[in-house]
Amino acid sequence: YARALQFEAKWSLAADVYETVISHTDAETDPDLAISAHMALGACLRVLARWREAMQSYAVAGLVAEGIGDVMGVLRARIAEANLAMARGNLPRAEMLLDATIASSMASPGLMEVRAIALQDRGIVARQRGDLDRAISFTYAALQSFEDQVAKDRALADLAAIFYDIGLLSAAREANLMLAATAQEQYTRWVAVINLLEIAAFDGREPVFEQYKRELGEANLPPILSAYYNFYVGQGYRMLGNLDLARPALERAMEVATRHDVNEVIIKAEQSLQEIAKGSRIAARVENVTPSADVVKVADAVHEMRTLAGVAG
Repeated sequence: YARALQFEAKWSLAADVYETVISHTDAETDPDLAISAHMALGACLRVLARWREAMQSYAVAGLVAEGIGDVMGVLRARIAEANLAMARGNLPRAEMLLDATIASSMASPGLMEVRAIALQDRGIVARQRGDLDRAISFTYAALQSFEDQVAKDRALADLAAIFYDIGLLSAAREANLMLAATAQEQYTRWVAVINLLEIAAFDGREPVFEQYKRELGEANLPPILSAYYNFYVGQGYRMLGNLDLARPALERAMEVATRHDVNEVIIKAEQSLQEIAKGSRIAARVENVTPSADVVKVADAVHEMRTLAGVAG
């Protein structure tokens, strides 16, 4: 019941139910349930910004796991603490916890999956610090370590985003082409196509942009993605110099975002509409960067992945 509430984003109610489960659970006789309930409770409390209580819940989960020799449970609790620190902007503590987790996970091949999770989160911290080369290294290491295909897809999506941040649009495009063609989850495929639409506009490739626009326009996108899709269509037309088509797309983005409380899109679309009123357009982005040798190796590896998968460019 608590999980059902959590899936419906009823975080406060879910937290109450998890607390009820915990109050009827003996950590000595049923440690697995105690660990699971405390971890889930911590996740709910984190969303509710009840930071101290979330930390306490994760700490209890870690202690119970340690008591029964559940190394994976201990490490998962530590990763949860790191994510909490990240959410609060305490990047040094997040780094410390994740580095310790990565080091501890080297002790056993059975901990490969939890190591991969820690590596991916470490890449997120590095990206937030602006250390994009290290973000690429950590995220690619996670991609190589994951066994689950959905997890691999998410790591590849993170790589695509970091390539984009660096300015390597060709590498970002290749990663997104892979995801659009092969990702297990439909949601991930849609996000990849939205990214490809944006990159096509940056490159000034209007026919390709229109192709992706049609593909997404025929899809039954969920509300959040629909808001972002319309926003990037509007931005794309601005980059392509067609303000008459940009305006209605941004207005649709505003409408969808307002209806579903997608605040980031509301703010960005409103700003874009104000800029259009002043006759402003966006200059196409040119790939003019000199990446490090390590980043080039990862970009080449992604290119090889796409070639082996037979995904057309």
